[in-house]
Amino acid sequence: MEEIREAEREEEGVAGEEKRGSKPDPFELFWESYPRKMGKGNAEKAWRRRKCGAIVPQILTTLEAAKVSHDWTKEGGQFVPHPATWLNRHGWKDEYPPARARPGAMPQREALQLPIVDL
Repeated sequence: MEEIREAEREEEGVAGEEKRGSKPDPFELFWESYPRKMGKGNAEKAWRRRKCGAIVPQILTTLEAAKVSHDWTKEGGQFVPHPATWLNRHGWKDEYPPARARPGAMPQREALQLPIVDL
């Protein structure tokens, strides 16, 4: 229990420093980088519970790799997990191979939008 209180004091200290203008809040750096902005409160709770402030560079580096990975870019990013889910399952420890085009595949283009005409 004392570890949690100490972590909260550290997080509060970082937040207090941001207010004074010395350092940005590490969670806000994560939030701004994360491509799916859903459940900010839950994500912030997961961030504090996992003590992510101590490993911000690792999280942000892995997040950048995840954002260009096949799983996160397929079908318009439909399968990007919510930020709290990613943090709770220690997503920064995963490996994210970059998205690759299939050999011989044509680049995707947006579908042509034509008006529907009744005849």
